[in-house]
Amino acid sequence: MKHLEVQKLGMNKGAPRVYIQGRKAVLAGFAPGAKYKPTVDEEKCLLTLEVNEE
Repeated sequence: MKHLEVQKLGMNKGAPRVYIQGRKAVLAGFAPGAKYKPTVDEEKCLLTLEVNEE
């Protein structure tokens, strides 16, 4: 399932943080405890998260 959402970055102890929680996360297919591979496209200001099968 693919899902697109625009969010602002938060900060936690001086590091950027994306908070993904609640019903929207479940509908987008995020599972508790799953590992995700982040891909950053700085040119487009885009962060993509894909499930890491390993």
